[in-house]
Amino acid sequence: MTGTSPNDDVVTLAAIGVVAYISCDLLHELAGHGGVCIATGGRPGSFSTMHFQCFGGWQPMISAAGILANIATGVLLWLALRWLRGLSSHARYFLWLTMAYSLLSGWGYMVQSTITKSGDWANALRGFALARHWWLASIAVGSLFYVLSLWITAIELRVVVGSDGSARAWRIVLIPYFAAAAIACAAGALSSVVPLGQALGSAIGSTLGNFGLLLLPILVFVVPGPKASPASPTKVTRSLAWILTAAAVVAIFVVAIGPGVRFRGGR
Repeated sequence: MTGTSPNDDVVTLAAIGVVAYISCDLLHELAGHGGVCIATGGRPGSFSTMHFQCFGGWQPMISAAGILANIATGVLLWLALRWLRGLSSHARYFLWLTMAYSLLSGWGYMVQSTITKSGDWANALRGFALARHWWLASIAVGSLFYVLSLWITAIELRVVVGSDGSARAWRIVLIPYFAAAAIACAAGALSSVVPLGQALGSAIGSTLGNFGLLLLPILVFVVPGPKASPASPTKVTRSLAWILTAAAVVAIFVVAIGPGVRFRGGR
């Protein structure tokens, strides 16, 4: 670590990271799958941290909705970061992380699901009965926007990191990366609505499998775009409010949602 690098608080970085990850996860399951399930006349059956079951409704759109919710959230947060001024270092870091999780997991899952012909996006493509060239187009479009997302996410990371060097960039990416993985696996291990192996595989895939995050500390100083300000940004200091918020959110995510929630009337 360089001597000029701000002394960010590790616990607070982890706390903000897990809240950002959980926000992205619940947006995918509840706002995406759940929202479209209800909007198209479906009946929610059950959900967990990596699963939403819906009876009836417009199934192809329900399958696609989780990914689309993540992508839409990421775009909105990117616009917010471009226009909002005077954000605290904690708020900017949270918005940036949530944007990064949303964009990279959304576009990345689209590509992975299409290539492997499994998961949400593949189910949506089958449901719409699309021809083979649409599957190829999905891979091309998803890959293009994944690369674009890496670029804009790296540029916004410059504002968070400032000119303090790659050591800080690695720290503020790796700490939430591993913290989110630990929380996701803890929740998946309790799942009673999907098999344990599938639950843990999904948890690992959505966190440690998000390899684009690991490229950001490298890309932040090499991609074309506006350069970071020479002034050092305000460090992410110890925040009891963020730590307590994270503790409450994690407890709900792991203990209450992790085993699975069954709705009244669900099979």
